[in-house]
Amino acid sequence: MIAASQKYNRLMQGGTQRRSNGYFRAAIQALREGVIGDVYMARCIHYQLREPLGFKTPEPPPPALKWDLWVGPGPMQPFHRNLVHYNWHWFWDFGNGELANNGIHYIDVARWGLNRGLPSRIHSTGGRFGYKDQGQTPNTQLTTCEYPDGTQLVVEIRGRYTNEEDGIKSGVIFYGSKGYLVARLTDDRVEVYLGGSQKGEPPLGKLDDVDRYGEDQLSHFHNFFDAIRANRRDLLTAEINETYASTAITLLGNISYRLKRELRFDPAQQTFTGDAEANAMITGTYRAPFTVPEKV
Repeated sequence: MIAASQKYNRLMQGGTQRRSNGYFRAAIQALREGVIGDVYMARCIHYQLREPLGFKTPEPPPPALKWDLWVGPGPMQPFHRNLVHYNWHWFWDFGNGELANNGIHYIDVARWGLNRGLPSRIHSTGGRFGYKDQGQTPNTQLTTCEYPDGTQLVVEIRGRYTNEEDGIKSGVIFYGSKGYLVARLTDDRVEVYLGGSQKGEPPLGKLDDVDRYGEDQLSHFHNFFDAIRANRRDLLTAEINETYASTAITLLGNISYRLKRELRFDPAQQTFTGDAEANAMITGTYRAPFTVPEKV
């Protein structure tokens, strides 16, 4: 997509809509201005109870479903009802679990706040705990990304019964030399705590430079329309390169999880360092005719 966007000079926007949210835009501006000092870590939290899927047996696909098209580039396999609708997220041939489902949105805010691209070290652990069902992806996962200077981006996914962390179940916490900033993604609230105080500073307001509609998805669509009308890539709040980098972190984390070991990554070369097994997992095997060309 990035190569096509550049070759044909077309504007592309990713669906990381929090970049068009006025509260988070204010949070990032505050981080840039040093509200909590030097930022050394971002911690993403997404705790959402996921019930077991149970087990569905193979059956003929419904007449309205073109199963070959649904399977797309993945390996052809028998239809069962856990592979469609929302549950497709929890099977490796179709989805990438909660890390790429909701995690991408938190990772994108975290990476935005850290002002970082792809990491150089990735380690992800977890499992599917609490029940036995047909799902394949973890319902509990801890992913740690490290940058060359030691800055860390940590993502914690919990799909079982759990407590809150710093009063939130969904959000991003930034840690700095002067304190920490809590961005709550579920209720659009940003709080700053300085100098070890348990009492927060007055909550940050919102920037209205892009978020003119009070709803991030609507504002995100309008940001895209405004950029298209002006034919200005620089107006996009989530230019496709940014969404790619955040999405790539979810994929790197899942590769580490599936290989059960820490990985070293070279962001410049977009490959794992001296690791043929991990590199083989960067690109999938596409089933014809749903192949992706090597070059645009």
